[in-house]
Amino acid sequence: MKKLTSLILALMFLFASVSAAAPIYSLYDETNYIDGLKITHIRSLTKNGWLNINIASADLNKDYIDAELLKDENDIRKLTNVKTLAEKADTFVAVNGDFFSWSSAEKGKGSPVGVEIKDGEKLTSYAQASTSNAVFVKTDDKHMLFDYIDTYMTVTAPNGEGVQIKHINKYDDLDGIVMYNSKWGETSPGSYAYQVEMVVEDDTVTAINYDAGPCKIPENGYVLSFLKDRTTFLLDNFQIGDKIVFDISLKPNYENINLAMGGGTLLVKDGKTAKNTHNISGLNPRTALGLDKDGKTLYLITVDGRQADSVGVSLDELSEILINNGIYNAINLDGGGSTTMVAKNIETGVNEVVNLPSEGSLRSVINGIGIKMTAQKGEAAKMVIKPASDTVFKGTSSLAEAFLYDQNGMYLGKALNDEVEWSCENGRIEDGFYYPENEGTGRIFATYQNGIEASADINVLGDIAAIYPSTKSVKLNIGEKQYISLEGCDKSGRSAPINLKDTDINYTDDVFTREGNNLVGAKTGSAIMTIACKNVNTHIALYCGVENDDIPLPEDVSNEEKLKEISPDENSFYFTAFGSPVAKNTLLESAVVRKLNDSAAKMSEIAVFAGNRADTVKTKIKSVKTDVNEVYEYKNCLFISVNNYNGTISGNGFSQWQKIISALDGATSKNVFLILREKPVFTSKNEQDLFDDLLENYLSDKYGKRGFVIYDGEENSVYAKNGVKYFELKGVRGADVKTFTKIEYFVFAVDGDTVTYGLKKIFE
Repeated sequence: MKKLTSLILALMFLFASVSAAAPIYSLYDETNYIDGLKITHIRSLTKNGWLNINIASADLNKDYIDAELLKDENDIRKLTNVKTLAEKADTFVAVNGDFFSWSSAEKGKGSPVGVEIKDGEKLTSYAQASTSNAVFVKTDDKHMLFDYIDTYMTVTAPNGEGVQIKHINKYDDLDGIVMYNSKWGETSPGSYAYQVEMVVEDDTVTAINYDAGPCKIPENGYVLSFLKDRTTFLLDNFQIGDKIVFDISLKPNYENINLAMGGGTLLVKDGKTAKNTHNISGLNPRTALGLDKDGKTLYLITVDGRQADSVGVSLDELSEILINNGIYNAINLDGGGSTTMVAKNIETGVNEVVNLPSEGSLRSVINGIGIKMTAQKGEAAKMVIKPASDTVFKGTSSLAEAFLYDQNGMYLGKALNDEVEWSCENGRIEDGFYYPENEGTGRIFATYQNGIEASADINVLGDIAAIYPSTKSVKLNIGEKQYISLEGCDKSGRSAPINLKDTDINYTDDVFTREGNNLVGAKTGSAIMTIACKNVNTHIALYCGVENDDIPLPEDVSNEEKLKEISPDENSFYFTAFGSPVAKNTLLESAVVRKLNDSAAKMSEIAVFAGNRADTVKTKIKSVKTDVNEVYEYKNCLFISVNNYNGTISGNGFSQWQKIISALDGATSKNVFLILREKPVFTSKNEQDLFDDLLENYLSDKYGKRGFVIYDGEENSVYAKNGVKYFELKGVRGADVKTFTKIEYFVFAVDGDTVTYGLKKIFE
């Protein structure tokens, strides 16, 4: 599904609330479908674990947006999954609805606990326990509300005696009288043994059936089914040919109801947590409906549960989530394995499941609520320009595309280049690519063939100081391809992607060819590829159809500032960084680390160790090690050590994440060093996205910080991404009697807000 906004920071990670569902940190992702309809996808890290939350909001003030009860169109008893219901009703967004019971006699059939009214027609009656089970109501004028509704249904005999009707069109144990009309189907449940059925047509009793099996339900009537050992009222007070009066009244008596659907307890009432009248305890998947204060915006909510990526919530926690997201009134719906949200892919038009159903497959349910577009797709009325990146270096390019929408915001597709007239400020447009000339701001303009105009701004960076490829080694067979991304970095640490086509490429042998930003295996062999842009370059080892033979790469050429000589004072200092101090636990490794300690103590004020067994090193100066989660602030620098063993920071609960976030949120230091035990690649997508979001929001230059990630790895290397520098530390790996004199460590010189760095040999 097309994402229209990127992950953004949730400014609510430390609520005063002590609820376990209160977020430590939240990731937001928003998708707009049409004007007035969007889904906000929230992934929250809480004390209990992760929560996967989807909130769809539909503004029914828009005359082209409406809500609809979703049912099987041919059989009100048929259980159907939400995706199928959404496809048949052609909805944009849909969720499962009321609680329901399964039929013990008919496979795949069931009935709701509460009422169903669709397009003004009553399909089933209100819940008998009206004080426990609330109702969602939408009137003909699209006014919506949640309430507890008392329903009174009676039939009266010619002698004036009356009796209450328990249900209409529900599977039931018949401890009372149940009415079945033509909405139920062609035939009644049937009369067997103690079960008796009285047939009514045009308000007249036409038959009283014993042991007759199912009978035809009159189109203009109904069948009253009961157990004669539970009640004999109908047998005592009616004969064939008698007139019968059926009455129904509601309290409150809402009129002109277009849609009604039952649910469980109210969750939120007038912006506050409501009294729980229908309790389903525990941490579970949940589905809910909500309204804004005006009762015109309908919210469809799912919270996933019973899985690692979403642990589920209690009803009280669900209420808190809804209130924290601005929902003023809300009702609980069926949850657990039923919890499902389906949304239409705005580009393909295909309905897709957007939440994580707890059973791994879609459960068939009795009904649902869907949001429909009642207007037809119109002509192009709006256009949006989307550059491939909002930051670009002068002299390189960024692809710009234009997307069309009708007057209601419905997606029409991408505009073809020959349908759009492009222009720009500060540069040129060529074949859909914007090439800026000068540092500063670039602006792109587009005019569609019917006169629709749009513009977009791009931040233009100056000279490239270094180029960092997504990989330093490519191994393919002939005909295989691999995408290569390049990140450029300026002297200030700001970065932007670079298209491979905007660079000069040379090979020592033509074992690969280039297609756009892809490398394609051409012939068997190995080579070195040099990628140059202006006066900087980088190198990649290429292997086509051969085993990796460790081609030695030349040193990259960059204009980054080298390690600076400084005079340590209250704002300036040196610190060293080294990878794992133990590989094979040899005496040689111990000697290397001792020498490193001596060298570091002579010039540095802090020693950083990333990797395994860092706790074995005893340093003469302050040390920061990844064996423990530590926060240390020193001379305008914040050091945070993190144990991300086996690709997770959540391995021992979520205290590390909370400590990291709290430290970053309260940091006043300009320079932030995040020190990891291992490479920042996480097994959980949630953790990976959380880590990346933290870097973007706390460690990037656009927020006034300079961010550095230091971690243990295979080589001593540096690369940049999104304005953050990454340092891989080799440590003692490969130390032997032949190579130990070549072992290096990083030295950082902090001079106020400026950080420079370089590699030094331990044995110099």
